[in-house]
Amino acid sequence: MATTIADHHVPGPGDERRIRSILLAEVTHGGLPALALILIHARQGDRAAAALPLGALLRAVPQVDWLTCHDLLRQVGLHDDQLLGDLTPAQRRALGEALNHAPRPHQPA
Repeated sequence: MATTIADHHVPGPGDERRIRSILLAEVTHGGLPALALILIHARQGDRAAAALPLGALLRAVPQVDWLTCHDLLRQVGLHDDQLLGDLTPAQRRALGEALNHAPRPHQPA
């Protein structure tokens, strides 16, 4: 993942929304590996990644619909509007475990 807040010189009006859209698009195209990188960047202090709500991030993953997102968040005791930057280390671990054990969509033969 190449986009971080540090890649942008002086954030202006609307830049945060644009960066958020870029990050969510990276998850849409890159799936779980892209999501994992965003989680790492949020933990390392990337403000744009830290400002992403969990629900939007999970729903950006291909094949994750609203219900799957809701079930994953409920399983680990997190909320749809909770920001990545607000997660404790224990919550990050629980989210990682839940994603690791989440059912995978069936691929057509």
